[in-house]
Amino acid sequence: MPISISNKTPILEGRKAIDAYRQAHNKLHSKPWNKSIPKEHTPLIEQMLTTLKEQGFNSIDKFFKANYALNKETFEESYQWEGECDGCPNRKIGCTPECFADLKEYSKKYHCDVIPKSKIGFFDDMRYYLELYGIKPNKPIIPNCKLLLKVVKEPDIDWRWH
Repeated sequence: MPISISNKTPILEGRKAIDAYRQAHNKLHSKPWNKSIPKEHTPLIEQMLTTLKEQGFNSIDKFFKANYALNKETFEESYQWEGECDGCPNRKIGCTPECFADLKEYSKKYHCDVIPKSKIGFFDDMRYYLELYGIKPNKPIIPNCKLLLKVVKEPDIDWRWH
């Protein structure tokens, strides 16, 4: 079911609660560990969960699923591919999973999975492309590429938030 403007507010309020928790958590753990940290940490989690529950989310998992759906919907409403793939002749990195073979070493080095798992245009891949390569809307994905991510509507939320 699509997320309408009327129910973005609970997700945006949930984001604020999680951001506040993350900030307080980082501040708490920036000090050397001591016995009071667990006691100080528990109220931070409880406050975040209370706020999420007040916004209609009975678990943090349900919040993140709703947030993901909102992000995906916003991305799909805001951007579209323009142009046709030329198969990246004479270029090392492209848009399809096969083109990302050179990133396997990066994945091993940094112990993370940066290899896209689906074909071009899927939301999860776009997080990789935009964050790893700094792809800019209305510009070619990489130099001399025939594809670009066209802005059809300015996003009204930060669809990268997670």
